[in-house]
Amino acid sequence: MKRRNETRKKKFMEAAYDGNLQEMKFIIGDFEKELDGMEEKLDSGKRKQALLNLIDCKDSNNNSALSEASAGGSPEVCKFLLSNNADPNSKGAFGRTPLWRAAFAGHLNCVQILLENGGDPRMYSQDGQRVIDAATKDNVIDILKNWNIQLTERMLQQIDKSRREIKQEQINGLEERKKMAKLEYEQLKSKYEHVKNELYSCNCELQRLNDEYLLNPDMYGPLIDKKEAEKVVLISQSEDLREKSVKSRIFYKDLLSEIRKEKNKIKNETEESDDEGNDDSDNDNLDDNKIMKINIKEMDDLVLRDITNCVRTADKWPIIIDQNDQASTFLRYRDTNYVNCLDMKSMEKNKFRLALLGSIRYGKPFVLDLMQYDQELLESIKSVCDQIDDKLFEDMCSKELVKNEKYARLIRLESDGKEYEAHNFNQNRINNFKILFLTSNPYPSDKLLNLTFPIKVITRVKDDDFF
Repeated sequence: MKRRNETRKKKFMEAAYDGNLQEMKFIIGDFEKELDGMEEKLDSGKRKQALLNLIDCKDSNNNSALSEASAGGSPEVCKFLLSNNADPNSKGAFGRTPLWRAAFAGHLNCVQILLENGGDPRMYSQDGQRVIDAATKDNVIDILKNWNIQLTERMLQQIDKSRREIKQEQINGLEERKKMAKLEYEQLKSKYEHVKNELYSCNCELQRLNDEYLLNPDMYGPLIDKKEAEKVVLISQSEDLREKSVKSRIFYKDLLSEIRKEKNKIKNETEESDDEGNDDSDNDNLDDNKIMKINIKEMDDLVLRDITNCVRTADKWPIIIDQNDQASTFLRYRDTNYVNCLDMKSMEKNKFRLALLGSIRYGKPFVLDLMQYDQELLESIKSVCDQIDDKLFEDMCSKELVKNEKYARLIRLESDGKEYEAHNFNQNRINNFKILFLTSNPYPSDKLLNLTFPIKVITRVKDDDFF
């Protein structure tokens, strides 16, 4: 696509300089057919903008097609381009406008057409030359001297209005697509949450059945098989909906970005534009611009070893968001105390307490894997913490647990053994302790995001080409 666009632009520029109007019309017609044949149909505004981008295309020296036609001395091509909203005052190489180049080359007819269509004789080139200074023929100098600048002002206002209307039509089309994309995103997210809840219930029921299996294998065996089959279907549905909803969210975010970009163009990045840009927010707490992003290879340095001190100096523990579950596998086989929060045995209060206390004692990361059930399992964690100590959950999340030896209240000397006596806790090891929340849910709950700071594991960077 990019190579085809470059070839089209080159041919268009050459035809403009040569005065080959038929070739230019053919190129535009061919481009229109290409737009019509696109799988994703362009709305009227974006189509007009795509055509205007071709009309205004520039070469490597920043000279526009109109500038080339002016230098080449083709009044017909100049008139055609201007009638299609070409910018009459675009600056090319050395800051020279189409009017400057036409005057320098002595093309009287081109100068006349450019003046009548908004070409501004007051503009300077980079070396400070006015258009009249560049003129090489007396008849060109005369028309420039006698030109009524008020006509230029009126034409510039009309041109500006026309180009703004095209841009606004494009923005309106993007706004409409944004509404539809947001609706689709919210519907997919809702379906995903519903299936996710069903899967959570299914897992809980499976654990209960497995625990009771030995009591009556003949009774519970078929029930387990049925539940396992149901789980497979739910997992498939969940993964499919998650992938679709993530793609929908990316598309929606891209539209927001494009709308802001186009508004900045039309309003020249004024304060008014900035204010309007803020209104485009999707009220998503997970703002991509405020997330620390890492790839899985950086997990060891940036999270476990924390070489940049971002985990240590933050006032909250991180939530690692990884929808591909790479982080879960990585952390499970590192020197961590890993807790599968869906596993009822791992969430038994004494086992949970010892895993947490051991992480503090030996300076290990305490990993709480919420999988895709962050909202439900966060409540499970709080419930277990409350059974151990009323303020444990709050102190865990706020990092207060390792201050002033507050962790000491977790020690049970009668059952924990001598290794957990208070004098065995070393501050250097305690400094290496950290709590890592982990989720594969691309949309963590607001409550979890408020308790943590997000780190997103990324696998690739997506680049989009727009016309």
